Amino acid sequence: MKLAIMLALHNNPEQANVFIDQCLTSDSCEVFIHIDKKALNIGNELRISDRVHILPHSFEVEWGDFSQIQYVLYMMQYIRDFARFDYYSIHSGSDLLVRPMAELESFLESSHKYAYLDCHMLPWDKWQYGGGMGRLELIWPKWMRKRLDPHSLKRYIRAVYGRLYCIPFLRKRKLPEDAVFYGKSAWYTLREDCVKNLLDYLDNHNEFLKLFEGVLCGDEIFFNTVIYMSAGEHTEEIEQHNNLRYDDLFGGDKRNVGGPRIIRMSDIDEIGRSGAFFARKADSGIDSEVIQYYKDKIQS
Repeated sequence: MKLAIMLALHNNPEQANVFIDQCLTSDSCEVFIHIDKKALNIGNELRISDRVHILPHSFEVEWGDFSQIQYVLYMMQYIRDFARFDYYSIHSGSDLLVRPMAELESFLESSHKYAYLDCHMLPWDKWQYGGGMGRLELIWPKWMRKRLDPHSLKRYIRAVYGRLYCIPFLRKRKLPEDAVFYGKSAWYTLREDCVKNLLDYLDNHNEFLKLFEGVLCGDEIFFNTVIYMSAGEHTEEIEQHNNLRYDDLFGGDKRNVGGPRIIRMSDIDEIGRSGAFFARKADSGIDSEVIQYYKDKIQS
């Protein structure tokens, strides 16, 4: 079992090193790192290993924007050209491994699913803007496809604009008639042939990729959708509601508006009961004890 960890970083190299060290406890795991163009200086602070690879090209990645899709596709293609891996797993520097790598590898070998996702067919009633379809059908100006302060006027205007989706004549983007869209989490673990089929599909359907250039938070829809569209006979092998990660997307967190609740020591029992192999998001500025707990647990 060879596992490629795709790690997206834009800050906090010290915390990222904890996750990198956890991954390196398995000799069959290699870590491929994309560093945001705005933070290239952190590369000098990352763990040095012959199984840690910093990718040569960097995108300036912005929250909610098309760049969130671009850098992931670049990583997938780079890793495919680099060597053969059984699974590709994408993570951020706020992830932690919460079960030993050996257990993850054993699980992947025995389960051997085509893709481990956490997604729903759209429209999904837990998403605003027409259950997520407004993200696709409305044209979102560049300034809206950014992380905005919770109390900013721009954020309020964006929310009002999104609700205009209910007015049919304001929908400007024509979607492919045969496409079924899926969305939720942008974090997943994919079998090698899943990555190959995804990239091959996009080589032959470049217009589908271009469709997402003006979509709001399109990465939470794009990859889930293309995985289904390119799966063919493997559709039944997709794990739709288990991406192997624990996160609390709807717990609410004033310190992480628009994202999952920051995990704390009080979440350890719930994380254990979930059976997940990874947990996110961890933040050393909010609860460093939980990071130390899983650091010691995995490396002991």
